[in-house]
Amino acid sequence: MKVAGRLSTDDSMTDQRETGRTSRTVGLDKGRLSAFEPLVISTYNVRTLHQKGKIHQLFMGCADAGVDIIGIQEHRLITSNYTEEIWSDDRNWVMVYSSATKQRQGDCLPTPDKDDFYTSLTDYLDQVKRHKLHLVLGDFNARVWLYSHLSHPEVIGGYCHHNTTNDNGERLVNLCQEHKMRPAQMKFPQPRSRQWTWSHPAGSVYHLDHILINSKWINSLRNCRAYNSVELDSDHRIVSIRLVTSLRTSKGKPCKRPKFNWKKLQDPVTREMFQLELSIDSKFLMWKTHQVLQIDMHTLKQRSRKLQRQWLASVRLVECQVEYQTRPSD
Repeated sequence: MKVAGRLSTDDSMTDQRETGRTSRTVGLDKGRLSAFEPLVISTYNVRTLHQKGKIHQLFMGCADAGVDIIGIQEHRLITSNYTEEIWSDDRNWVMVYSSATKQRQGDCLPTPDKDDFYTSLTDYLDQVKRHKLHLVLGDFNARVWLYSHLSHPEVIGGYCHHNTTNDNGERLVNLCQEHKMRPAQMKFPQPRSRQWTWSHPAGSVYHLDHILINSKWINSLRNCRAYNSVELDSDHRIVSIRLVTSLRTSKGKPCKRPKFNWKKLQDPVTREMFQLELSIDSKFLMWKTHQVLQIDMHTLKQRSRKLQRQWLASVRLVECQVEYQTRPSD
């Protein structure tokens, strides 16, 4: 679903300090070029949209929260088409979805279905070109151990939530290792109150929803956390990333050529001093050239007599030719 708009409330998913203007410096990294407007991309397990007014509520919530793109799970909508589109009344947003099962189920998958899911996901990721930005987002029901970054530092960040890793968490880590992807939320330090995405009826909270991004584009992330901004009576919270696409600049040597402020020459005093310095530099250059010629003559005197005679003979030949050409005709 594509949502347009920005939000100005305190729980905004957008940073008012970021304008999205093109700049050759992104944060402290001067080797990258920020080229596009910031995007807010989210994932949300809505539990159900099969209730009157739920889709409109989702549209309005995303508009108020400044979300641009959102992936939803467990919508429980059934259609006979391969995909279906639902547009808002003002045509600003569209939701594209495929059909849920006839039972409208949203329960956890059994192990054989998990294998099929990860096999299909792996086959699809194998077809994606490595240099392109690709995101995988959803409710993975995956718990990742608090210190998983010690055993998997190349894919797991240092800010996990749980004391243990479950089977889904291991599958998620293996998927990231195989396809060089990173869970976005584990990259950023957040209070534990902003990490959890699902609340159990008994009161315990878990981090189950994830957004994965390929490692090549990990530095384009500016933030990732869970929010309470979009409320659809779900026991999950929306998880959002703020993405500013940054391109690596050329690795060539920086230009060391000095830059001159020619406007200063409009001042008569500055212009006169500049002309004086130029005249002094030119006289010095002439003196230096004279010194070089003297050094060459001194070097010539040190050569052997044979080479010196050859050089003098060639000089006399040139003088004779010049004299002959300048002699007046009879």
